[in-house]
Amino acid sequence: MDKATKEREISSLNERLGRSKAAFVTSFRGMPVSEVTSMRAKLRKENVEYKVIKNSLFAIASRGTAYEGITDIIDGPTGVAFAYGDPVGAAKVLVETLKIDSPFIIRGGFIGTERVDERKIKILSKLPPRDVLLAKLIGSALSPVQRWVNVLSAVSRNFVQVLAAIRDKKSESGVK
Repeated sequence: MDKATKEREISSLNERLGRSKAAFVTSFRGMPVSEVTSMRAKLRKENVEYKVIKNSLFAIASRGTAYEGITDIIDGPTGVAFAYGDPVGAAKVLVETLKIDSPFIIRGGFIGTERVDERKIKILSKLPPRDVLLAKLIGSALSPVQRWVNVLSAVSRNFVQVLAAIRDKKSESGVK
């Protein structure tokens, strides 16, 4: 690889690191190409790019970024999943790939600026997607307001029901 190509690759990796919300380092040594291809397709659906990297170039590209400490878990053939959207989707696909009987390994990574290991990535994979969590949060926040609205509307509803009952009672007795 000539110097210009290396510089382009370093720049490309640095740009990916800058755009990503999370980066997960994996080892795919001995994994069939068909499984890697299938995993890549699933990751793409989650707005994740899986890139096989040259370790030395990745070490240079990560310098000065939030991911600088990631180089100590890089060894041998390495693939990095760059999550540009919700990191939960990436974690789900990677952990699902672990369950397949293959030599795939999750070495660790970063979510934002926080370093995570395989255990934390497995925990992350069990979370619902970000949209679902936000919907639950909003639902919880609106619950007291909804109850208050129901209480207030019950007062007027009960008042109308009492007036209707009085009207019905008077119409039965013939009083107008």
